Amino acid sequence: MPESFQEKFCRHFAVPADRYPEAMLRRTLYRRARWLRWFLPYDFISADRDFIHGVGRLTRRGDFSSEVKEFQRDARNRNFWRSLARCRVSSTRMRAVFVDVWPEATAPGVSAGPTTPAPAGARVR
Repeated sequence: MPESFQEKFCRHFAVPADRYPEAMLRRTLYRRARWLRWFLPYDFISADRDFIHGVGRLTRRGDFSSEVKEFQRDARNRNFWRSLARCRVSSTRMRAVFVDVWPEATAPGVSAGPTTPAPAGARVR
């Protein structure tokens, strides 16, 4: 069975599997939401927890975008505190963590890009 994102995340950051949701929440919440969450009801961040669990279950890198779209369309994100005040998980931060843990694979022998700058005046295609 393919390795899930949660397993990759836990190995990458040396986090026990049972600490994954909290560790991911700390890394992906907007800054103001990090301290406010202690004063909010548990249900307030249920959409965030569902998003984190959904991403954690992924076994194919390409499915990440659909998890983000589902989170962004979630009706629980449609109130002042979650949308305008941003007391929620940032999908941009989530994407950054995801790419850090699960970078795009390049084919063997294929360079990710030029390693030396092109000479002055050279056309780059």
